[in-house]
Amino acid sequence: MAMKAIATIEIPGSVASSFDHGAFDPKSRRVFVAHTGRDCVEVIDHDAGRHIAMLPGFPEAAGVVADDGMVLVTNRGAASLAFVDADSLATRRVYQVGSRPNGVAGTCPGPVHVSKWPISSENATL
Repeated sequence: MAMKAIATIEIPGSVASSFDHGAFDPKSRRVFVAHTGRDCVEVIDHDAGRHIAMLPGFPEAAGVVADDGMVLVTNRGAASLAFVDADSLATRRVYQVGSRPNGVAGTCPGPVHVSKWPISSENATL
């Protein structure tokens, strides 16, 4: 099935920058995008179709997953995984997970798995 662009949402300061993973949180109806080039997470209001926030402090943000009002972001530059509240956009906790975390996957509630870049046997489970 071919994908078709239906809209473009401008993200300030994103020209010639680098992005990584993104995730939709059904509870908050927001899209969270790792903006690796600016060490932040960009937040988009899905229903309004517009950029609503830039969350600083995510060094080399890479992986993002979101569900039930919770967002997890891997930070390659800080060897960490951040837990962000999808409604308030506050960082609730930061976990040290080892060097160069990249992808993140999990179920709510359940374990969280963090992969390392480049891929290795040193992946973490929280």
